[in-house]
Amino acid sequence: MGRSMAFNEWQIRTVQKKIDAETAARLSLPPLLRRCLEARGVTGPEEIEAAVGSGSAFFDPFLLPDMERAAARITAALENGEKITVYGDYDVDGVTSAYLLSRELKRLGADCAVYIPDRVGEGYGMNMEAVEKIAADGTRLIVTVDCGVTAVEEIARAYALGMQVVVTDHHEPQEALPACEAVVDPKREDSVYPFRELAGVGVAFKLACALRGENASAFEDYGDVVALGTVADVVSLTMENRRIVSEGLEKLLYTQNKGLAALNRAAGFCDAAHSAVDVAFKLTPKLNAAGRMRSAYEALTLLQSGTDDEADRRAAYLCALNTERQAEEGRVSAEAEAMLDARRVAENHAVVLAGATWKHGVVGISAAKLTEKYGCPVVLFAPDGELLRGSARSVEGFDVFEALTRAAGALGTCGGHKMAAGVTIPAASFEEFRERFEAVCRSGLAGGGPVCALRIDCEVRAAELDRESVASLSRLEPFGAGNERPVFCLRNARVEELIPIGSGKHLRMVVSAEGKRLSVVAFRRQRERFRYACGDLVDLAFTAELDTYRGVSSVKLFLNDILPCGERRARESEAVRLLRAAAAGERPAGMAFPDRRVLGAVWRRTAELAHGGAMTPALVHCGLPDAVSEVETLVALTAFEEAGLIECARFGEADFNGEMTVRVCAGNSQKADLSATKIYAVLGGQG
Repeated sequence: MGRSMAFNEWQIRTVQKKIDAETAARLSLPPLLRRCLEARGVTGPEEIEAAVGSGSAFFDPFLLPDMERAAARITAALENGEKITVYGDYDVDGVTSAYLLSRELKRLGADCAVYIPDRVGEGYGMNMEAVEKIAADGTRLIVTVDCGVTAVEEIARAYALGMQVVVTDHHEPQEALPACEAVVDPKREDSVYPFRELAGVGVAFKLACALRGENASAFEDYGDVVALGTVADVVSLTMENRRIVSEGLEKLLYTQNKGLAALNRAAGFCDAAHSAVDVAFKLTPKLNAAGRMRSAYEALTLLQSGTDDEADRRAAYLCALNTERQAEEGRVSAEAEAMLDARRVAENHAVVLAGATWKHGVVGISAAKLTEKYGCPVVLFAPDGELLRGSARSVEGFDVFEALTRAAGALGTCGGHKMAAGVTIPAASFEEFRERFEAVCRSGLAGGGPVCALRIDCEVRAAELDRESVASLSRLEPFGAGNERPVFCLRNARVEELIPIGSGKHLRMVVSAEGKRLSVVAFRRQRERFRYACGDLVDLAFTAELDTYRGVSSVKLFLNDILPCGERRARESEAVRLLRAAAAGERPAGMAFPDRRVLGAVWRRTAELAHGGAMTPALVHCGLPDAVSEVETLVALTAFEEAGLIECARFGEADFNGEMTVRVCAGNSQKADLSATKIYAVLGGQG
């Protein structure tokens, strides 16, 4: 049924320039890898070597703004025996940053403490109460990691209490920088550092390099930690980050850090190489669970473990917290789905909800899943006394941080990025904020919402998907933000088999094209709610990997999206066009309101599917008699919605196969006067 995302458009990259044959031969580029590089505009020899090699060299840390001042002030603190507190953050980037820098300072002989704010009680960044507590503990110098660049007032308070501050951060600065000893941030406007996209732990690592006067030994000691934090923070895996991650992941497999070794064992990484995807999905959630469910210090102390027994105990505890987090996240997501007003979502292109028992540590994950499903910005709030703390996620092309800022106004405070942000408001102001945010989204997403495009590197023939060609794609790793795994398109494939896997939660398709059979894994597609049948001709969008089982390697495809091809897609596109015309008050030639037979068939199919949750018009239509046309299905569903029998999120705005979620309204009678609907008034009826 559903897709992994609410794609309403496929965008195939346009090749602007080809790689010349001599370069392709010298760098041993198989045709499929060569086509991917061309599609991404990587055609020069140096660009290619950077893309398929280990990445850029480590840049001079002193190119970062204020790095010389930061290193000098910390060196003076070491010489004078001043107490230093490293002020971190509760996510994996913040925890690894705090661990790395505090360990380096202690190696240099510092009297060093670590402070990490509580996610719920304090929130992100520096706060006045924490600054006063740190001062009372005798600290003379605060060094921030993964935060601080916007903490103008808190840093001023630190100076008023007799402390000094060095800021290291990677977030966007505000117009005014904090007045302190140094502000080390690659995103400063005056920065000449060649790469802006370091994670917080990357900046902390560069500070360690500056204190040592060289890069190599620092990376030898911290490469595993800096790679972990970089992957976890979903920064662009290009240039210097590519080198950090590609070389750091090798160190992570054979790490000398007892805590990370224990986490590897708990995640099943005892003798298999890590990929960035493995780290993102199997390691970082366990570390993040500490800050989400209890305290981020639990993750920090894992990294500081002194014995294997201690490390195994702490890793097991984090695994248990992650299991608890998964259950809580599932509850929040289910309750949020039940609270959704699909019509309101359709009208406003936004979801804004609050749960009385939700935990702030998990609402961001649930918001991300709803954004992925409904293709619109989502804000979920958890209570905190008389306040509500919200986490927002967005879709490409819509700046959710700006939207939150405009909606909150004087009501509350905001922080974050274009795609993910947070907001805190008084609980009593929820409805006012909700209406403001929806108004911003209606304005910013006018015309049917954002284009949630699936970017495809290139179309392929089935013959191109051989083991050698697919294996060559691994030279592009590590995959992640800014360097996504290549997505391909195969046209006119015939569905041969549909096999439920994973206890029926997923599906394995066998398709054939040009005489070649291919295996395609479709995650989160259930056989009974899959609109395609054996014999159907489809276009597939997918990623390709080598799967090794008992020493034998084979090509396996992983489905991103699937569409009907040929005449069938043309009929569906035309049906959507006709419905939109009718919705605008026009009666297209030959288009009429469906008769009772068609209406009954569509209603029975809709009611049948309602027991399994959300659906799409395409899924409704695939179970109808052949005599029922695509446009009749859409008109019937529109009439049911207007009569209050169903709710249709994004209905009439996505394509026939898009995430136009249809739900039967609980408690509504099946008896309704469809002749009173707007669509009937436009099209008239036949009975």
